[in-house]
Amino acid sequence: MSLGYAILSLLERGEATGYELMKQFDHTVAAFWHATHPQIYRELRQLESQKLVSHRLVVQKHRPNKKIFRITKAGNTELKRWLEEPSPVAPQVNDVSTLKAFSSYLLEPQRAMSKIRELKSIHRSIHEKWKTLEQQIREVATSKYGADLGLYLSLLRGLTYEESYVRWCEMVEEAIQRATVKAASRSPVRKRATS
Repeated sequence: MSLGYAILSLLERGEATGYELMKQFDHTVAAFWHATHPQIYRELRQLESQKLVSHRLVVQKHRPNKKIFRITKAGNTELKRWLEEPSPVAPQVNDVSTLKAFSSYLLEPQRAMSKIRELKSIHRSIHEKWKTLEQQIREVATSKYGADLGLYLSLLRGLTYEESYVRWCEMVEEAIQRATVKAASRSPVRKRATS
């Protein structure tokens, strides 16, 4: 129910519709947690069936009615209980890029190098985005012990993750380059046949 705890964490900060939760994901926990719109709605239904969230219906003219969700007292208690649990030391990560790197030797070296440079460019861009946001919110977020500090702490995790991903890409580039040079130096030089 990890997604559920992410939703409870956001609703603890204030009421929101499913759509607003999706936007909040993009601007807060996206540094370390991803969820699609259908996943959020599915999880909201589950949380509501467990009485951890509730909703009120807002009737609208000329637009579909909307549900505004809030965390319940039971949801707040569950969120605090979960916070007290030990976190897994080595969370399981399914990283497609790392899996591709595992078999990248099947590509020509220059193509493998090109793919890792594309990946590095993407993660460098994300890192720059998080770094800019970190600089913008640092002063306010660290001025008191509250919800803004939580946002800042999670942002720092996203920032260091992207830093490490860029560094990993650089190390992969170096390893491919080194392997390519060593392979070329071991290739037998064929002498031309003389007649």
